[in-house]
Formats: sequence, structure tokens, C-alpha cells
Amino acid sequence: MCNQWNRKFLIIVFSLILLTGYSVNRVDAVKNRRNTLKVKNAFPLYEKSYRIGISASKLKSLGKYMLKLINKDRKKNGLAKVKWDSIAAKAGQKHSDEMAKGGYLSHWNKKGQKPDQRYTNAGGRDYVAENVYMHCEFSGDIALSKKRIKSAEKTFMNSAGHRANILRGTHTHVGIGIAVKNGCIFISQEFVDRFGTYGKIPKKADVGEEIIITGTLDSGVDFDFIGIYWEEKPKKMSKKKLKKTGSYSSPETFDKVTYYNKSSGVIINGQSFSLQAPVGDFGPGLYYVRIRVVKDGNDALASQRTILVK
Repeated sequence: MCNQWNRKFLIIVFSLILLTGYSVNRVDAVKNRRNTLKVKNAFPLYEKSYRIGISASKLKSLGKYMLKLINKDRKKNGLAKVKWDSIAAKAGQKHSDEMAKGGYLSHWNKKGQKPDQRYTNAGGRDYVAENVYMHCEFSGDIALSKKRIKSAEKTFMNSAGHRANILRGTHTHVGIGIAVKNGCIFISQEFVDRFGTYGKIPKKADVGEEIIITGTLDSGVDFDFIGIYWEEKPKKMSKKKLKKTGSYSSPETFDKVTYYNKSSGVIINGQSFSLQAPVGDFGPGLYYVRIRVVKDGNDALASQRTILVK
């Protein structure tokens, strides 16, 4: 049996895709469980002491190469190119590093944080949708090359859910994180939908604390509503539990307060808007501040950030 496994490899990919409407984001998973290879250690690729002969410039080059492949796939389907986003890349790199270090593949990290919270913590203010990929060679040796990056993109495009994420018309930017260790490569694609600019909100708050939500939308983009959604506070997760994760919703509940227009406190001045509102209506937990807009007659999420309320 072991000899049979020795000739095989492992590919696992996940994708975060937006369902119809604005209510829920879910993750589809495709798994090919062909051996029991385990990853015990890894290294953060952009720290000099852990590069092990791989330069930061090469890693950046491979990320930009995947960007080129993504845009090639989008162009084939009549879609506009996405641009590189450094904040999304920072979030993606950190997640890839953590997955490699922990030897797991998941949209959660060990703190129980999902893509929206991780992107928010990295400084992101827009909406993010994530693809994650892992490939292991049993030999313990994997080439970090354009060929491997091309294979990863092909794997995504051959899976309906991941393809849908790459080809989502609302995406404007992307950041990519790549990590390798013990014959395994981990890739995070963080797609961003950018429709304007938004003021800073706190990452932490107390129950009932007033926050101010502001933004200026791009020309041709109209304000729809601001929703403040609640879910339970993230909890630490073991490696065993992380390996069992699959689909998820973001947020995971429909407990929310929605602000549509002036009657609910939203002030609109041309393309700019502002709202002062409390967080914590449902008690302590993780709150999602969601800004929905309308462009070309279609609803879209422009921003989804998190606030941890104690």
C-alpha cells in the first residue's frame, strides 16, 4: 500500500465564491485524497533567514506570473484585467505561510479567523474572495517554478467553483501568497472588489460603541445599504479540526441591522456617504460591516470588514 501511495500526489483546492444576491458567501471544496503525506514545518517566504536559497524577488516574480495567468483566463472570457494589490498579497502571504507551517489547508487559521477578518487585519477595506491551493510531492522535493504556478492556475480553472471566482466580473484586484516546505506548495489568491474608498473603522470595539462608517464611491457606482452582521467570536482551532473544514458562510448568521438611506441615518452627498451607528446589538462577537452598492443595475459588495466586539 505504501509503495502505491509513493507514486501518487495530493492536490487540495478550496474556493470562496459569492452566491446569488448579497446574503451569503460560501466555500466549495474539491479534494483528491490519494495519500497521507503530512507537512510538519514550513517557513515564511519573505523573511531572509528562512528563504533557503529562494530570493524574495523570485517569489514576487512568481506571484506576478500567476497574475498574468489569471488575466489571460479573464481575457479569454471577455473580462477586464485585475491589478496587483499589495494589501491582499500581504494577507495571502501570511495565510499561505501559516498553512505551510501548520501542515493544513483551510480558509480558517489557527485563531479561527476567516478571509474577511484576516484581510481586515492586514489593512484591507474592500471586499475579498479567496482561493486556496495545496499540492504535495511524496518525494519531498517540489520545484518552485512557473510550471508549478501554471499547473495550480489550471487546477483552479478546471474546478467550477474556483473558475467562477477567478472569472467574477466584479473583481478589480488580486494579491497572491506562495509558500513551500517539505515537498508541498501552498497558494492563496485573494481577489478584491474595489468600488471606492472608505474611511477607517476600528478592528475592536465595546458593546454599544458608536462607530463612523464613511466612503466615497467611484463614478457610476450607487450606494445601496450598509449592513452590520453578527456571528460568534472566532475560537482557536486545532490542526485536526482545521483539516476537517470545508464550506463556510461569511457571516454565518443573518443577525443584522441594515441602514438604507436618510431615514435610517445614512447621510449621502453626491458619491460620498456616512453613517454613525452602534455595534453590539447582538452582544459580544465578530461583527461584519458590509457596504453594498449598485453598478450597471447589478448589486455588488463593495466592502466587508470585521470588528471584534467584546
